[in-house]
Amino acid sequence: MNRTELERAELVAARELDRVLAPTARELADPEEPAAYVRLLSRVLVESDHRGADEVPIDLALPLGVAVDRMRDAGLGLDQLLEVSLAVIAAVGDELQLPGVRRLGRTLTLVLVRAYLDAELADHEEQQQELRSLIGITRAINRTLDPIQVAETGMKETVRAMRMDLGAIWLAPGGTGQLVLAHSIGMPDTVKENLRSIDKLGTDGIVQALGGSALVVPLRDARGQVGQLAVGSRRQRQFDASEKGFLNVVADHLAAALDHAFEHRREAHTDYLTGLANRNEFESSVRRELAGAHRRGRTLSMMAMDLDQLKKINDTQGHHAGDEAIRAVAGVIRKAVRTSDISSRLGGDEFGVAMPDAGLAQAGEVVARIQGLLREHNAVTRQPIELELSFGLAEWQPGQDYDALFQVADRNLYRDKRRHNARRARAAGRLGGSKPPSHSSSLPATRST
Repeated sequence: MNRTELERAELVAARELDRVLAPTARELADPEEPAAYVRLLSRVLVESDHRGADEVPIDLALPLGVAVDRMRDAGLGLDQLLEVSLAVIAAVGDELQLPGVRRLGRTLTLVLVRAYLDAELADHEEQQQELRSLIGITRAINRTLDPIQVAETGMKETVRAMRMDLGAIWLAPGGTGQLVLAHSIGMPDTVKENLRSIDKLGTDGIVQALGGSALVVPLRDARGQVGQLAVGSRRQRQFDASEKGFLNVVADHLAAALDHAFEHRREAHTDYLTGLANRNEFESSVRRELAGAHRRGRTLSMMAMDLDQLKKINDTQGHHAGDEAIRAVAGVIRKAVRTSDISSRLGGDEFGVAMPDAGLAQAGEVVARIQGLLREHNAVTRQPIELELSFGLAEWQPGQDYDALFQVADRNLYRDKRRHNARRARAAGRLGGSKPPSHSSSLPATRST
């Protein structure tokens, strides 16, 4: 093939491209693709004419089909592709006086259309497969309301749908910001141990630890990050935009399912008004702690509390004020206890705290902290009825179950409450019904027997 002839054909093709597509080319995802395409097309025209072929030779049609696919990916419609191609075919055939090019025009047009539509069909089938996979993943993760099962199922289904070898998913329990490994597949124990907690390990560190190639996406809901998902291959490879897009869509669905599961867990295990553990959760958690205390020979103390004069607050200020008082007490308790303690609203105006590895002396210190915080609250809010709690403490003894321990704490609570009522009655009599001064609880606390 004459080099000068090929160079002339490329110049003609570039001129036609500028004439037909110049304004549109700037809007394409890759403006360089049209220029590469018309250079290849001009080469195919000249080479086919020199071979005297009535059809486009297969060794020339294949790269032309790939170029058409790239033009489509760049954002060129079929009508624009044909307009550019027909203009180049006509101009090259006329200016270089290549009679074979005119004969090839119709066949070449069919090759271009077929290549474009095949690429469209492949994309459509790929999108259909992605949609089917996404529907399957969504159905699977919505079959349960347990966050761990949602995470495990979502990760496994994603690895299967993307034909990956490795997978891992982390959750952020309790809004701590720390990501804890919930489940993984395809990884040896040593790698899993390194990835057990990744509060300080960035995406690059995860990819490196997984080995091979990996994609990592955060799982975020309206409250923030609830987890992180990683999938990968043991061999080195590049991930295309379609795979990244699919994983991001999966991450959105998975984050929504996890948010729903966490919300269900919160509703099932927490008190709606205060956010503390509800009675059922408190009982189950304390029973577990008692079993552990018995095995390890450790101690545990229980504190029962009652908000004094809640009925009077409701009657004189309304139930909204009563709810605010309950929430305020819950906030005080939350500030005063340790993170390892179990805090609960047992119902109505009753609260409970279980303190593992704490005796009566340490429990008494918690009571003092709560009373101090209540005094601060009362001084700031200056409500007509100050918030005051009655307390009952009990220390667990070996062989004692939850019910027996709670009864002791409850009995001590009502002794303290009777003292508070008697004190208020005496003060009301002396002061003619004016508000009595606040006093500390006398803290009836005994070892349970």
